[in-house]
Amino acid sequence: MSRQVLLFDIDGTLLSCGKVWIEAYLGAVREAFPGWDLPNVNFGGKTDYWIARTLITAKLGDVEPEELERLSGQIVDRYIAQVTAQQNDRVLKEVRVLPGVPELLERLSQEKDLSLTVLTGNIRQGAELKLAAAALTPFFDLSLGAFGCDHWERSQLPNFALDRAISRLGRQVQGCELVILGDTVHDMTCGRHLGVKTIGVGTGHPEGREALLAERPDHFFEDFSDAEAVLRAIRS
Repeated sequence: MSRQVLLFDIDGTLLSCGKVWIEAYLGAVREAFPGWDLPNVNFGGKTDYWIARTLITAKLGDVEPEELERLSGQIVDRYIAQVTAQQNDRVLKEVRVLPGVPELLERLSQEKDLSLTVLTGNIRQGAELKLAAAALTPFFDLSLGAFGCDHWERSQLPNFALDRAISRLGRQVQGCELVILGDTVHDMTCGRHLGVKTIGVGTGHPEGREALLAERPDHFFEDFSDAEAVLRAIRS
């Protein structure tokens, strides 16, 4: 029976997905709102809907909640449509698995008391596209995962993961049995209210490293090249 649930972020942690995804997102915004001068928004660690809401409120100011939900949904739907249209072209060509990831996932999958899944700001369809492009899907039980379509706030996603672990594993699961592995400050902070373990990795954007380390993750690795060391950190 699984005793720990490993929640991997995707972008900057498992994969570098190339420019196609950001270009598709910004293209979706321009398609939904022609003529907009787009504000500069950091995508790192945010959910797809969080990014949309940030862009909309930066441009329009206060928006009624129902309208904000409708407009952000419009952007995300167009974004996924644009990416899906390129999944056999740029999505496949630009994806890059980050150092040590295949070996780490292979090693962890041998441990019968570990369940591997994702906790990501991507909506589920986007997450599935990214993992499939990198041939990583078989390592993960996505029914345990939490996605940007579950809630726009990243801090809410660990709650969904915990509820799903309890339901799928058929036993009470404590927050301390969840391990979040990620490359941004949001990965390190989103599960704090549940007492999760955090493992930071330095393969994401360099400008976010200082903020990540300031949150004092339980462990930090430059990359995932040393699978045995990462496994020891998970077990500690």
